[in-house]
Amino acid sequence: MPPFPLLEVPHLPLSHILKDMSIQELLNLSFKQNDIQDFLKMIPIRSGGYSIYLYNDGIRIKMGKQNFSFECSDQDKSIILDGLNKNLDYFKETFPGEINKLDVNPSIYYDQLDRIPKECHILSIGSETDQELADFETILQQINFKSGLILKGPKSMKTENSKLFHVDYLKIGNSEWMTSSILESLQNEIIHLQFTKFTDSEINSFLLNLKNGNGNNRLKLMTIERENAWNMDEIVKELDTFITEKQSFPMDLTVLHADFLPFSTCRGIEIYNSFDFITENGTRVSVDNPLLLIRIFIWSP
Repeated sequence: MPPFPLLEVPHLPLSHILKDMSIQELLNLSFKQNDIQDFLKMIPIRSGGYSIYLYNDGIRIKMGKQNFSFECSDQDKSIILDGLNKNLDYFKETFPGEINKLDVNPSIYYDQLDRIPKECHILSIGSETDQELADFETILQQINFKSGLILKGPKSMKTENSKLFHVDYLKIGNSEWMTSSILESLQNEIIHLQFTKFTDSEINSFLLNLKNGNGNNRLKLMTIERENAWNMDEIVKELDTFITEKQSFPMDLTVLHADFLPFSTCRGIEIYNSFDFITENGTRVSVDNPLLLIRIFIWSP
C-alpha cells in the first residue's frame, strides 16, 4: 500500500495532526519531505530558541520551549563540531530560533574556536575541573553575546575585556581577582559575584557612591558572596538606613531561568528585614544579608 499523502489533508486538520507529534517525529518527517518542513514553518510550533552545551566528548542541543534535546559524542573534536553545525542548522531551518545559551570550555576546543557559533544571547565559559582555561579571552572577543556572560571557573578568569563591563547580566564564579575599582566600573543590570575578597568597608564605599549618584546607574540587582560572614553595621555605615521587614522584588523570568541568581524563585524575590536607603535622585535601595550573601536591590521609581 502506498504511503498516505499527508499533504493532501486540509490545512487545519493537518496542523492538529502535526501538533500532536513529538518534535523528533516532526524532524524525521520533515527530513524526508521538504513540503512538510515548509508547512511546519507556517504553524505555531515554537522552538523557544536553543541552548548548546559543548562537552569534552560531545554536544547537547536543547530547545527552550519544547521537550526536545539532541546529543552526540565522539573523541574527535572535529566530528563533534560537524555534528553541532549540521544538526543545529537543520533544527533552526525547521523550527527557527536563536541561540539562547552557548556553554563551552575553550581549552577543549582551542584549535577550532572558529567553528563555534559566533552569536548567542548568553555565553557561559568554564570547566567542570580545576584546569587552567586557555583562550577564554579569544572566545570573549569573537562571540557576540547579546544579553549575558557567565564565567563559571572554577579557576580564576581574570579579564578586563570591555564586554564584561556593559553586558546586561554578569555572573563570575571565581571573583577573587576582582578589585574594588573594577567593582565600581561595572555597568551591568544584574551582577552575581562568587568567592569575592571584598572587605566590608569596600562594599560600604560602593553603597555610598550609589547613594551619592556616582555609582552604576543601570544596576537592578547585585549579589556578592564570600567565604566569611559580613559585618552589616560596617556595610551600612553613614547610609541613613531604615529597616523594612518584608517586601517582594519583581524579576524578569529570563533572568530567573538563566542561572544568574544563586537562588530560585517563581514570582519575585522575597526580602526580609532589609536595610533601605534613598539615593540623591530619590531611588530606594534595599540591602540584605542572607547567610554569606550581600544582596543589593535597586527599586524602580
